[in-house]
Amino acid sequence: CDEAPPVYEAAARAFATLQRLIGAQAVMEIVPSMLALLKSDEPDEIAMGQRGLREVVAQRPSAVVPYLLPRLCAPPLSLASAIALQAVAPVAGEPMYAQLEDMLPALMNEIYVEAELAPQGKHSSPELRDALLAACEAVCLAVDDDGFHFLMPAVLGGASVKAEPHVRAVAATLLATLALKSEADMSSYAAPTLQALLFMFHAPQPAVVRAGWGALDAVVKGMPKERYLLHVTFLREQLRAVGEECRNAQISAGGGGGAAPP
Repeated sequence: CDEAPPVYEAAARAFATLQRLIGAQAVMEIVPSMLALLKSDEPDEIAMGQRGLREVVAQRPSAVVPYLLPRLCAPPLSLASAIALQAVAPVAGEPMYAQLEDMLPALMNEIYVEAELAPQGKHSSPELRDALLAACEAVCLAVDDDGFHFLMPAVLGGASVKAEPHVRAVAATLLATLALKSEADMSSYAAPTLQALLFMFHAPQPAVVRAGWGALDAVVKGMPKERYLLHVTFLREQLRAVGEECRNAQISAGGGGGAAPP
């Protein structure tokens, strides 16, 4: 993890050679020491740990990723884990895709984008919240077209009406990030994305409604204008369904409804 790029790149290549010779033992002996650096109070040591992990993963992703990512996403999630994920996600490549269905739910479940969504007695520092959200976004943006069929079910699952309110808000944030920043083609997921966001409009939690509105705005802005007409009928049907569900909820509650859009 030396500061000089040629040094840590050479060290990473040496690790790759060692891993080919002795297999998983090299991973188990070297990676934990890099993770330990991320728990330091010294910014220089944290940066060294990030560089080291990034180089090691870049050299041997198929060997390191299946060992590293489940450990980084195991509860309790820490600031060090979030920092590590931000470092390695961009170079993890295809070996990360098979981990997404477990990684993303674990990460989203620990993020409360607004304090009002946290259950009573649950405290999450803004620093940890922001680091975990940045880690989620780094993971999502590292997925290309070949991995989208792994990524989108995990994100859309978090956006569904069955998910916890705080998870829905995080999923909406990730959908907005993907719409605005991802280079992958989201067109085949436009319909389920729009549906999930529209159904946030009558959530009982105002924070979920706000997240849904913000994400819908980002998704529409990120959509090629020539595709707008393709979704007019679908949007009309979904808005009708949302309205019907709102009316049913009001009747069941004796006149009470969900939060109104801002």
